[in-house]
Amino acid sequence: PSLDLSEVLPNPAKAYLIKQGCDLKLHHRVTECVIEQNECLGVKVGETFIPAKQVVMACPLTVSQKLLN
Repeated sequence: PSLDLSEVLPNPAKAYLIKQGCDLKLHHRVTECVIEQNECLGVKVGETFIPAKQVVMACPLTVSQKLLN
């Protein structure tokens, strides 16, 4: 490709989210998405709970399915 692929989606998405006031936590291995009554409460990174009303998962579909079940 003539363009670095990170310039196509990841970097612009990151810049947009930061501009919107999002608190991004990058390079964390999420072990569980905590959902109660169809509402996202946050994620677990190991034993640590990180509260979040919204979560962006940048992983393959099969990994997302495991985290959501």
